[in-house]
Amino acid sequence: MYETWDLTIPEIPTRTRLYPLEPIGKGTPLVEGLTSYILRLADAHSVPVGILVNREVVPLRPAAQRRGRWKDRREPRSPTVSLTSYSINGLEDGPWRWVQALEAATLRKDLSQLTLLCFRGFFCYIHFFRRVRAWCPSCLEEWRITGKTVYEPLLWSLSLAKVCPYHRCCLADRCPSCHRQMAPVTSDSRPGHCARCCRWLGGADGDATTQSESIYPLTPLEVLRSEKLGELLACTSQLRGGVLRRNFLHNLRKCVGELFRGNGAAFAHFVNCPASAVEYWLRGVCIPRIHRFLQICIRLEVPTLAFVSNPSQEETVDWSSLASRIDHDRPVRRYRRKDETLRALELAVRERPSPSLREIARRLGYSGTEGLRGVAPEICKQITKRFENSFAPEPYHKGPRPRICAATRVEAALRKSLAQRTPEPVAQIAVRLGYASPSPLQGQFPDLCRTIHAKLVSGKKTRLKVMRRIVIRALDESPPPSLRELAHRLGYRDKKIIRRYFPELNVALIEHREAHEQSKFRQLRSRLQGILCEQPPPSVGEVARRLRLSSSTLWRRFPDLSRSIGARSPWRRKKS
Repeated sequence: MYETWDLTIPEIPTRTRLYPLEPIGKGTPLVEGLTSYILRLADAHSVPVGILVNREVVPLRPAAQRRGRWKDRREPRSPTVSLTSYSINGLEDGPWRWVQALEAATLRKDLSQLTLLCFRGFFCYIHFFRRVRAWCPSCLEEWRITGKTVYEPLLWSLSLAKVCPYHRCCLADRCPSCHRQMAPVTSDSRPGHCARCCRWLGGADGDATTQSESIYPLTPLEVLRSEKLGELLACTSQLRGGVLRRNFLHNLRKCVGELFRGNGAAFAHFVNCPASAVEYWLRGVCIPRIHRFLQICIRLEVPTLAFVSNPSQEETVDWSSLASRIDHDRPVRRYRRKDETLRALELAVRERPSPSLREIARRLGYSGTEGLRGVAPEICKQITKRFENSFAPEPYHKGPRPRICAATRVEAALRKSLAQRTPEPVAQIAVRLGYASPSPLQGQFPDLCRTIHAKLVSGKKTRLKVMRRIVIRALDESPPPSLRELAHRLGYRDKKIIRRYFPELNVALIEHREAHEQSKFRQLRSRLQGILCEQPPPSVGEVARRLRLSSSTLWRRFPDLSRSIGARSPWRRKKS
């Protein structure tokens, strides 16, 4: 009987210091954040977050790498942690140390997927996270009713995520019971509960809203931005920060090359980004910030993975198939290499009659002559000199100088211009036919030139009547448009066009807009006077955010009321 006994000692798995809880939502837009994982760990061990962090997690964190010539003289910080922000979900050295400590305590190897460490070296961490806690009441209530684990997704901690992508409602940032904001993680935080009054934060749609949701409705851009952020978080396990910059540069160049024929300025105009920034991106000098990256994906209607995925994979986007979506509202000029431009300039030197440098630039698709002079300055000087010499009288021994253009061709060009709804001016026709001024055309065909001029004057009068009606209608709008905005409606870039043609209406518009500003000032003042009676009293910063103003603007325009609001704020009373 004893021979059948197995006396070998079984292998006992390594014991963990803390419960190795399974992260929730990996690979989905609502993947759990590292701050939420810490809250669930504290709740599972039935201890406050502060005790768990300071006694179990902080001792396991690797030492911070100090940089600078005075690193040996810095005083060591206290090993305790009383308050933690959303930044531990980020992509710098601090979040990496928190992940190392939690993985050592739980023996898990996938906690880095609960942060943005995969985007380290790709995105900038500045202004990435919220300063206060935010949540979706509908999600919390749905999880409580269905018996699912309550947690806080990583998406809720991002400052650009204003909307829940599933319920299409604004994220709340004030407790529905005590109506106060709270820090992301405190010593008394619990998943789904207020850190101040310990009440439940969930509820039906509309029970808990942000302070500005009732004043300003949701915009489609905010919904799309939250959805794109969810897409980006869902693929964190597939991305590695070391190659993201190279992948983005390759995909961006391919996108600009196939959709915009290599024209970076047209791409910048289409996605509404500065042209200088796009130039830096294409050269690999820098990477767009997160809001610009999302703006590009939304404007092009492509998934976020299209720009960060490996180009060698089969799932890479076929950019040529997206060309039908691009509506070029500005002309896209063809990109020419330097050798092509040089060859075209060399051929232009031998042309007869000699063309002007501006005409050659127009043929090649340049907006000015500066690009040609940068390619071949000496050849451009030859072309300019030959064009100027073509107007000088030729020597007598070569015979009479030939006509620049036949009379029949000049007459045909004038009649064609006259047949158009908006005729081409005679001066432009003369330049197009090779003349330096319109005098030869006016001398040969005076009646046609006078008729074209009269038609242009009549068209201008009609256009001014239409413009006057538009300006008069703008006087009845509320709020009234600015002069620059009204000039854009009329088809001009400079607002001085209104003062030039309609000086009396320009004065009326300015007075109307000043009256609207004064009315708006009185409304803001009455709202501020009402806020003075609110309980609990808000701070000046909260009032400024509610009114969609900066704190400096509020202090500058309403110094007396701002001083009264600041004196009633809770932190001011505690300090006094």
